[in-house]
Amino acid sequence: MIKSQKGDKVFDIVNIVLLGVITFMVLYPLYFVLIASISDPDLVNTGKVVLIPKKITFMGYVRVFQDGEILTGYRNTIFYAITGTLINLFMTCKRQVFFYEF
Repeated sequence: MIKSQKGDKVFDIVNIVLLGVITFMVLYPLYFVLIASISDPDLVNTGKVVLIPKKITFMGYVRVFQDGEILTGYRNTIFYAITGTLINLFMTCKRQVFFYEF
């Protein structure tokens, strides 16, 4: 078994703390968007929602899915993603075949 030196332990601790801070900085905004989307909008606007959703309501989601333009946007996004992926896949395969011929 290899003994770790004092410098290695300090390096590991600094890495763990730094990566923990970066992870929090990335994940908290995503978490906040989720809890804000199911909380009462008045409480979110006044800053009373921080870690736990309050007065849970799904009316925002109901309104979003009732709006036809949102659903059209989702349909377009899915279409563009699939079409773009297929075109890129075709072009990549075509390029690989072309370069292997020489």
